[in-house]
Order: sequence, then C-alpha cells, then structure tokens
Amino acid sequence: MRLWLTLSFIALTFLVPGCGDDSAGTKTPAATAKYEQVKANADKAEAALDYEQAIKIYQEVLEGSSDVDKEYEAEYLNNLGMLYCQLTQYDKAELLYLRALTIDEKSFGKDHPNVATRCNNLAELYRATNRLGGAEPLMLRALAIDEKSFGKDHPNVAIRCDNLAELYCATNRLGEAEQLMLRALAIDEKSFGKDHPNVAIRCNNLALLYRGTNRSNEAKPLSQRTLAINEKNLGKDHPKVARDCLILAGYYSVFNPEAERLTLRALDIYEKSLGKEHPMVAVSCNNLAGLYRATNRLGEAEPLMLRALAIDEKAFGKDHNNVAKDCYNLAKLYMTTNRLGQAEPLYRKALAICEKEPSQDHQNLATLLSNLALLYCEMDLYDKAEPLYLRVLAIDEKFFGKDHPKIAADCNNLAELYMATNRLSQAKPLVLRGLAINEQYLRKDHPDVARDCYNLALLYRETGRLDKAGPLYERAIEIYQKFKRSTGHFHPHWQNIVDSYGDYLLQTGLSEDQADAKLKEIAPELFQ
Repeated sequence: MRLWLTLSFIALTFLVPGCGDDSAGTKTPAATAKYEQVKANADKAEAALDYEQAIKIYQEVLEGSSDVDKEYEAEYLNNLGMLYCQLTQYDKAELLYLRALTIDEKSFGKDHPNVATRCNNLAELYRATNRLGGAEPLMLRALAIDEKSFGKDHPNVAIRCDNLAELYCATNRLGEAEQLMLRALAIDEKSFGKDHPNVAIRCNNLALLYRGTNRSNEAKPLSQRTLAINEKNLGKDHPKVARDCLILAGYYSVFNPEAERLTLRALDIYEKSLGKEHPMVAVSCNNLAGLYRATNRLGEAEPLMLRALAIDEKAFGKDHNNVAKDCYNLAKLYMTTNRLGQAEPLYRKALAICEKEPSQDHQNLATLLSNLALLYCEMDLYDKAEPLYLRVLAIDEKFFGKDHPKIAADCNNLAELYMATNRLSQAKPLVLRGLAINEQYLRKDHPDVARDCYNLALLYRETGRLDKAGPLYERAIEIYQKFKRSTGHFHPHWQNIVDSYGDYLLQTGLSEDQADAKLKEIAPELFQ
C-alpha cells in the first residue's frame, strides 16, 4: 500500500496582484497600513510555526472593533480562517469564512472578484471536510464571477479552473478535471510564457492527475518540466524544488537509486531552508522511510518515522491529521517487523484522530480501518476485524461506487476473513464480485486478478470442486510469471501460490514426482 503522505494537488486561493482584490482602493491609508503590519506580524509567527501567536494577532484586531479595523474586517476574518484550516479546526474556520463572504457581498455586490475569492476559500474548506456537494456550486460561482470580471483567458480564471479540477478529481470526474487543467495550463502559458512559476503549478497538478490515472508516461515529463521551471526561477535549494523532487521520486521504482537520491535531496533542501523541525522535513522523512521499508532497510526506516512523529507532534499538537499519518506509517512498519502489540495502539491513536474530523468517511479513514482490521486478522481477532472491514466496504462504496477496483480489494479482504473463519458461502460471492470488477477495470493479467483467481481456487478446493480450482491456479501462476518477465523479480505472492498449487496437485491424487513434473510444466520460471 502506498505511503499515506503523497503530496496533493496545489490549490491556489490567492489572486494575481492588482486584478482580483481592489478593496485596497476603497480603504483609508491608515487602515491599509495597519492591515499590512498586522498581516506581516501574523505571517512571521506562522512561518515560525507559532500558530497560537498568529491566531492571537488576528483575534486581537477583530475584538478591537475600531473603525480602522472594520475596513479590513473581511480580510482579517479570511486570514484567521486560513490559519484554522491549517490546524484542521474547520468548524472555526467555516464561521469566519461565512462572515467574510457576507461582508464582501454587502460591500461590493454578489458578482465582485472579492466575493469569488471568499467563495473559493469556503469551497476549499468544504472539499477538505468532504462536503463536495457544497463545494462545487461555490467554485462554479467563483469561476463565473472571474470570467465575467476579467475575461475567459485571465490568470485568475486559470486558478479557478485548477481548483474546480481538483474537486472533480475528488469526485472521480477525471475527464472534466483534465479539460479544466489543460485550460488552466494554456491560459498561463499564454499569459506568462512557458517557463513561469504559475506554469510549473499547472504542470504539476496535471502530472498528479495523470499519475493517479496510471498515465505515468504522460505525467513524468510534466513533473520534470515543473522541477526545471522551479530550479530556473527559484534556485536549486528552494522548498518548492524539494517538493518537486519528492514527486519525481515517486515515478521510480524503490529499487532505482534515483528514487533515494531525489528523496534525500528534498530532505536536505527542507532542512537547510526551513529548519530541521519543519513539517515538510517530517514529510521527507516519512517518504524516505517508506522507501527504506519497501526495500527491507527496516533499521533505517524506523528512526526516520519516529523523527517525523516527533516533529509533527511539536508543530501541530498530538491530535493533528499529520500526527495520525505518522502513527499510521509507524504502525505499518511495526506490522512488517511482527511487532503487532506496538502497532495496535498506533493504529488506534491514528483512528481516534481521524474520526474527529468531519471528513470521517473519506479514504484516510478507510485506509486506517482496513489496516487495523488486517492487524486483528494477524492476531486471530476476527470478531474485531469483521466490523471494520464491513465499514470500509460501506465507506468505499459511497466514495467510489460499487464497481471500482478499490471495492474489489475490500471484497477480497472480507472474503479472506470469511475463509479463515470457515464461512465459505459468505466468502464466495465476494471473491466472484472482486474478480469481475478487476477483470473489467484492470488488465486481465493484472496481479490483483491473479490474487482473485487464487482465492477462488482455494474456495473450490475447500468445497471439493477440484476440477474448477486447477484452471484458476494455472491462470494466476501465468499472470505472476508475466509479472516477473516484465519487472525482473517475483511478485510477493508468488511463492504462496506455487506452494498452494503443489498441495492442490497432491490433493488430486498425483504422486510427488508427478506433481513436480506438472509444476515444471506450468511454472517453468520457478526452476530457472
């Protein structure tokens, strides 16, 4: 399973200077001067990760209620809301965003660019809290306002297109998302030239979409272009360059030295530019640890994960989403090293944090529940695992629909639990459903199809249907052999299925010599 700290799309909520916010032109010089000083002080506190001080700065101004402060009230409310969003205190942020929107609608009218900005920020909050139905009309409204105010080819319109595209990605409307991202890229290339930092942002977001839809051949050049643009404009040691290195590292196999080189470079840049206790250092530590875990360098992975957890607890407090992600990653490592007793409290801590969030039916929650259920299965605590797997299936059906490959994986997990507890009649329809989904949406020679064939073969063996089990074993073995030919190494499930097939051959009445001969015929690469 992929590391949970994959970087997300970059949603820009600010506007091009001088184009999107003309409120300064209606303010007194005294109000403007004070706002700029207050914002500078708050930004300085935020940069030092002193969110409490940054929040206090804005709160004191808002509580002062002087005529000067009232002139920038919407801006103060918006900025305070953005701080609360960073701390995932969305309930507080929402009230502030709504107040800012109401003020600007009253001050400028419902079709003013400032209103578009407020709509966009409120929509981003709704998206973050999985209220996607509430987010879309706000983003469409913001896009319509800016198209009317600036024209269809203005950079502000590119920002709106990109943010709406991210929402469509979250709702699996990928075709619509791609068209919006391509439009945003074309606008910015025309407005700024092909090597502008805004173009890098558009390339990055489009690359992430392509990568998420298994179009890595189209994604990787865009990520490489993003890195080149940012190196040219920002220098080789800028934090955005570090982010680009992390993303680019993800295109390489964990066994490719380039993946480690890029991740180490990102970590070095973040440490030098942001300090050794910055949250982006934690992200880099987690990504490097994930690489080490995948390549069985477990002794190097653990201290990195512990460091990431310590950084995020200090920066955000013990109940922040980043802390949940760190606990999750560390728990996965402990499961890999069979320290199940140490893994369970970490999973439960991460789950407790995640369930506090309004977006509790989102994929982070489903991933946590699934891994905790797997842990309980490893501990033979099937009664604890079953309700978790059922809950995961319900969450994913709501999020993806009933025929998504993620549903196939959920069906497989639940089926394996039923098989382990000898409830074969409940397991069979789940395995068949998973196989049908994967055959429809993945390649027929995909390793997940092999897994489904293997599980169905086991079911037929358990119910005495040996004639049906054999062809399923042989199909799964051929898929795994094709996997080895294309990757150069055996699939992790290869040995299990070959051993099981050998047992099956003996069960059919073959002698050991006959079974070995059949294995050499069906799985020749095992003996090469």
